Amino acid sequence: MLSTRGPDGILVVERNAVPMQDICSALIYKDTISEVKEKYPVDLKEIIACVDLFVSNFGPRDNDFIDVSCTRYDGNLEIATIGLSDWVYIAALQIGLSCQPDEDDLLFLYSLGLECVMYDCLTCVYNGREDFSLMPLHDLVYSSFIKSYGPVDLDTAEALLHTLRFFEG
Repeated sequence: MLSTRGPDGILVVERNAVPMQDICSALIYKDTISEVKEKYPVDLKEIIACVDLFVSNFGPRDNDFIDVSCTRYDGNLEIATIGLSDWVYIAALQIGLSCQPDEDDLLFLYSLGLECVMYDCLTCVYNGREDFSLMPLHDLVYSSFIKSYGPVDLDTAEALLHTLRFFEG
Protein backbone atom coordinates (compact mmCIF):
# COMPACT_ATOMS: atom_id res chain seq x y z
CA MET A 1 0.00 0.00 0.00
CA LEU A 2 2.94 2.34 0.78
CA SER A 3 6.35 2.31 -0.86
CA THR A 4 9.38 4.51 -1.40
CA ARG A 5 10.03 6.47 -4.56
CA GLY A 6 12.87 8.48 -5.97
CA PRO A 7 16.49 8.86 -4.95
CA ASP A 8 15.50 10.28 -1.55
CA GLY A 9 13.24 7.30 -0.76
CA ILE A 10 10.10 9.38 -0.21
CA LEU A 11 7.26 7.33 1.30
CA VAL A 12 4.24 7.42 -0.99
CA VAL A 13 0.88 5.76 -1.46
CA GLU A 14 1.83 3.10 -3.97
CA ARG A 15 -1.30 3.38 -6.13
CA ASN A 16 -0.88 7.06 -7.00
CA ALA A 17 2.47 8.27 -5.58
CA VAL A 18 0.90 10.76 -3.15
CA PRO A 19 3.53 11.40 -0.44
CA MET A 20 2.63 9.96 2.95
CA GLN A 21 3.81 13.18 4.58
CA ASP A 22 1.28 15.18 2.50
CA ILE A 23 -1.56 12.95 3.69
CA CYS A 24 -0.51 13.37 7.32
CA SER A 25 -0.16 17.14 6.91
CA ALA A 26 -3.64 17.30 5.42
CA LEU A 27 -5.01 15.42 8.44
CA ILE A 28 -3.52 18.12 10.65
CA TYR A 29 -4.94 21.05 8.66
CA LYS A 30 -8.32 19.72 7.50
CA ASP A 31 -11.53 19.19 9.46
CA THR A 32 -12.69 15.88 7.98
CA ILE A 33 -11.42 12.70 6.37
CA SER A 34 -13.64 13.59 3.39
CA GLU A 35 -11.69 16.80 2.83
CA VAL A 36 -8.44 14.84 2.76
CA LYS A 37 -9.95 12.40 0.25
CA GLU A 38 -11.15 15.32 -1.88
CA LYS A 39 -7.69 16.89 -1.90
CA TYR A 40 -5.82 13.65 -2.66
CA PRO A 41 -6.93 10.55 -4.58
CA VAL A 42 -6.73 8.23 -1.56
CA ASP A 43 -9.18 5.99 0.24
CA LEU A 44 -9.64 5.40 3.95
CA LYS A 45 -7.40 2.32 4.03
CA GLU A 46 -4.56 4.33 2.48
CA ILE A 47 -5.09 7.17 4.97
CA ILE A 48 -4.96 4.70 7.86
CA ALA A 49 -1.79 3.13 6.41
CA CYS A 50 -0.19 6.61 6.28
CA VAL A 51 -1.21 7.31 9.87
CA ASP A 52 0.10 3.95 11.09
CA LEU A 53 3.43 4.43 9.34
CA PHE A 54 3.81 8.00 10.59
CA VAL A 55 3.14 7.01 14.20
CA SER A 56 5.47 4.02 14.16
CA ASN A 57 8.35 5.65 12.23
CA PHE A 58 8.36 9.35 13.11
CA GLY A 59 7.97 9.51 16.85
CA PRO A 60 8.00 9.95 19.58
CA ARG A 61 10.92 12.32 19.52
CA ASP A 62 12.34 14.45 22.31
CA ASN A 63 10.35 17.47 21.15
CA ASP A 64 6.95 15.69 21.04
CA PHE A 65 4.54 17.05 23.63
CA ILE A 66 0.97 17.72 24.66
CA ASP A 67 -0.13 20.49 26.99
CA VAL A 68 -3.61 20.22 28.51
CA SER A 69 -5.60 22.42 30.81
CA CYS A 70 -8.09 20.97 33.30
CA THR A 71 -11.05 23.00 34.51
CA ARG A 72 -13.38 21.73 37.22
CA TYR A 73 -16.95 23.01 37.43
CA ASP A 74 -20.15 21.63 38.98
CA GLY A 75 -18.59 18.22 39.52
CA ASN A 76 -17.51 18.01 35.90
CA LEU A 77 -14.06 18.09 34.40
CA GLU A 78 -13.20 19.77 31.13
CA ILE A 79 -9.87 18.96 29.53
CA ALA A 80 -8.69 21.28 26.79
CA THR A 81 -5.67 20.78 24.57
CA ILE A 82 -3.54 23.92 24.73
CA GLY A 83 -0.75 22.70 22.46
CA LEU A 84 0.62 19.51 20.97
CA SER A 85 3.10 18.20 18.46
CA ASP A 86 2.11 16.67 15.14
CA TRP A 87 3.12 13.19 16.28
CA VAL A 88 0.90 13.34 19.39
CA TYR A 89 -2.06 14.51 17.31
CA ILE A 90 -1.60 11.81 14.66
CA ALA A 91 -1.04 9.13 17.34
CA ALA A 92 -4.29 10.10 19.13
CA LEU A 93 -6.03 10.21 15.75
CA GLN A 94 -4.76 6.68 15.06
CA ILE A 95 -6.46 5.41 18.22
CA GLY A 96 -9.68 7.23 17.37
CA LEU A 97 -9.65 5.74 13.88
CA SER A 98 -9.15 2.25 15.30
CA CYS A 99 -12.23 2.74 17.50
CA GLN A 100 -14.48 4.35 14.90
CA PRO A 101 -13.02 3.98 11.39
CA ASP A 102 -16.20 5.26 9.73
CA GLU A 103 -16.14 8.59 11.58
CA ASP A 104 -15.35 11.55 9.33
CA ASP A 105 -14.76 14.34 11.87
CA LEU A 106 -11.04 14.61 12.69
CA LEU A 107 -11.57 16.61 15.90
CA PHE A 108 -13.96 13.93 17.15
CA LEU A 109 -11.46 11.19 16.26
CA TYR A 110 -8.64 13.06 18.03
CA SER A 111 -10.83 13.58 21.13
CA LEU A 112 -11.89 9.94 21.11
CA GLY A 113 -8.27 8.82 20.87
CA LEU A 114 -7.31 11.09 23.75
CA GLU A 115 -10.20 9.78 25.83
CA CYS A 116 -9.11 6.19 25.13
CA VAL A 117 -5.60 7.06 26.30
CA MET A 118 -6.94 8.68 29.48
CA TYR A 119 -9.15 5.64 30.09
CA ASP A 120 -6.12 3.35 29.82
CA CYS A 121 -4.05 5.52 32.16
CA LEU A 122 -6.77 5.96 34.77
CA THR A 123 -7.60 2.25 34.67
CA CYS A 124 -3.95 1.48 35.38
CA VAL A 125 -3.90 3.93 38.31
CA TYR A 126 -7.20 2.49 39.59
CA ASN A 127 -5.67 -1.00 39.46
CA GLY A 128 -2.48 0.11 41.22
CA ARG A 129 -0.29 -0.09 38.13
CA GLU A 130 1.61 2.48 36.14
CA ASP A 131 2.71 0.33 33.24
CA PHE A 132 1.10 2.82 30.85
CA SER A 133 4.33 4.80 31.25
CA LEU A 134 5.92 2.27 28.90
CA MET A 135 3.70 3.63 26.10
CA PRO A 136 5.06 6.99 24.94
CA LEU A 137 1.73 8.59 23.97
CA HIS A 138 0.11 7.52 27.22
CA ASP A 139 3.04 8.80 29.25
CA LEU A 140 2.98 12.19 27.49
CA VAL A 141 -0.78 12.60 27.92
CA TYR A 142 -0.91 11.46 31.55
CA SER A 143 2.10 13.58 32.55
CA SER A 144 0.45 16.65 31.06
CA PHE A 145 -2.86 15.77 32.71
CA ILE A 146 -1.43 15.46 36.24
CA LYS A 147 0.62 18.63 35.72
CA SER A 148 -2.66 20.52 35.23
CA TYR A 149 -5.05 18.46 37.38
CA GLY A 150 -2.79 17.39 40.20
CA PRO A 151 -1.99 13.97 41.66
CA VAL A 152 -4.42 11.12 40.98
CA ASP A 153 -4.96 8.46 43.62
CA LEU A 154 -7.19 5.37 43.45
CA ASP A 155 -10.38 7.21 44.52
CA THR A 156 -9.74 10.09 42.13
CA ALA A 157 -9.02 7.66 39.30
CA GLU A 158 -12.33 5.89 39.95
CA ALA A 159 -14.26 9.17 40.00
CA LEU A 160 -12.59 10.31 36.78
CA LEU A 161 -13.27 6.96 35.10
CA HIS A 162 -16.99 7.45 35.78
CA THR A 163 -16.88 10.62 33.69
CA LEU A 164 -15.58 8.75 30.64
CA ARG A 165 -18.00 7.11 28.21
CA PHE A 166 -16.16 3.76 28.30
CA PHE A 167 -16.40 3.02 32.03
CA GLU A 168 -18.59 0.06 32.95
CA GLY A 169 -17.72 -0.40 36.64
